[in-house]
Amino acid sequence: NYAKAQPWTKSETLEQEKTVLGFFVSGHPFKNFEKEFTWFRGDFDNSKLELTQEQVPVAGVLVAAEKKSANVVILKIDDGKAVIPVTLFKDQFEEFRQKLRLDAPILVWCDVSIDTYNNGIRCKGAQVMNLSDLRSTYIETITVDVSDKSYESIGRETFITKLKEVVQMHQGGSIRIRMNYINGQNVIPIEFDPTWSVT
Repeated sequence: NYAKAQPWTKSETLEQEKTVLGFFVSGHPFKNFEKEFTWFRGDFDNSKLELTQEQVPVAGVLVAAEKKSANVVILKIDDGKAVIPVTLFKDQFEEFRQKLRLDAPILVWCDVSIDTYNNGIRCKGAQVMNLSDLRSTYIETITVDVSDKSYESIGRETFITKLKEVVQMHQGGSIRIRMNYINGQNVIPIEFDPTWSVT
């Protein structure tokens, strides 16, 4: 008999696929975060990058950071549709190093130019933001809708315990939490104390 074990989460499954096979099979990790990045470029698709005089956001998961020379590092950012190489100079790489984690979501504001060698587009990184940076910069409040039926189905004590556990995992940021308790046609807004703000 095999010992009973908890099934892997979607993220854990993708992580194990990457570890064993070197690539993702059952999905792509950026899918879990894609909606949060659509604020910056609508329907996010790195394969549709175009030449522009303004900086453009390139987002996805960081799949590689390769040292090209003594002064240049190439980040490879994969959104599940295209892998975009983004150039960082050594001083930039050192500045943003703490934000760079393999297979984690990231957004890089880039200056885009023509790459005559590869007959494509070259992206030179200017600013690197991880998911925590994006949320704290662009999100002020998270609203959670809770119906009376879902609340009562698991019980008051269990609900409060689970909610507290989830909030404490992300506590310490600047994003306020608001909960809408929905009882039939009535909606009761509950503002959490600022000390419960999350990242």
